[in-house]
Amino acid sequence: MYFTTTPLMGPAPPIGHLARVGRSALGDLYIVGESLSVKIRSGRLDDADALLRFWAAAAHGTSVSDDIDGVTRLLKHDPESVLIAERDGIMIGTVIAGWDGWRCHIYRLAVAPDHRRQGIGRALLDAAAGRFAALGGRRADAMVDDANPDAHQLYRTAGYAPDPTWTRWVRPLPQERPTG
Repeated sequence: MYFTTTPLMGPAPPIGHLARVGRSALGDLYIVGESLSVKIRSGRLDDADALLRFWAAAAHGTSVSDDIDGVTRLLKHDPESVLIAERDGIMIGTVIAGWDGWRCHIYRLAVAPDHRRQGIGRALLDAAAGRFAALGGRRADAMVDDANPDAHQLYRTAGYAPDPTWTRWVRPLPQERPTG
């Protein structure tokens, strides 16, 4: 999978101390700076348990899909939508960059509390934007908890803005899958 740090709407402003971006032969994105060495990679099926543990510790709130079946289903369906930031092999950030063939959706942006304010969240958002641009996306939207002002600030600095003309409507679906 190809990732770039160029967002959908033009080049990103500089990200603090992030100095250089490179790519491994496998397509993993590496971000290297004075005090930051982070690898952003796609999810793998064997990441499901670790993702759930990470989100329980680092994410703001929970999702109806935060269970092993939901995460496994996502990783089987589109493992490249799950972007994982690692430092020295340890998960320190995640974002789900969902693409349905028409729209670009961002979910579960989370950074480990002891790694926040180091540019990791922004790097994940830039990697998500790169995925979307490579897939032909035109605009990304993000679900951001109204009670999470730190996330609001991160999204604003990354070029996002609240859209007052839309409200999210939800409908819980039955837990059983139809047969036949």
